[in-house]
Amino acid sequence: MPTAVPQNAVAEAVAALRADLRREWRIDDLAREVALSTSQLRRLFQRQLGISPAACLARLRVDHMAETLAVTGMSISEAAAYAGWKSSAVAGRAFKRRYGVTPSTYASAYRMPLRGVTSANA
Repeated sequence: MPTAVPQNAVAEAVAALRADLRREWRIDDLAREVALSTSQLRRLFQRQLGISPAACLARLRVDHMAETLAVTGMSISEAAAYAGWKSSAVAGRAFKRRYGVTPSTYASAYRMPLRGVTSANA
C-alpha cells in the first residue's frame, strides 16, 4: 500500500522557511524537514504554488524585507541581512522584480513615521 503525501507538506515547508529566513536553506534540508524526497518536494511546490522552493524562499525574504523597510528605520543593507539575504545587491534586484521599485524608493514611499518622533525632536 503506497503512503500518501501529506496534503500540508508544502504548507509545512513554507512555514519552516518563514520561521528561519536567515538560514542557508538547501533543498535537501527542507525536504528532510517535511519528510519528503527533494524531487517530490519540488514537484509539490510547482504543482501547488507554481514556483520552486528557492523562488518561494526568495519571495518570503523580499516580502519580509519590504515589511522591515516599512516599519523600521533600518538601512537597505540592514533590512536585506535581517531578511536573510547574503548580498544586498542580489536582494535589491529580487526586490525590484517583485515590487517594481528599488528598496530605497519603497522605503521612502511606505516607511511609517516613528510614533512620538517629530522633526523638531529628531
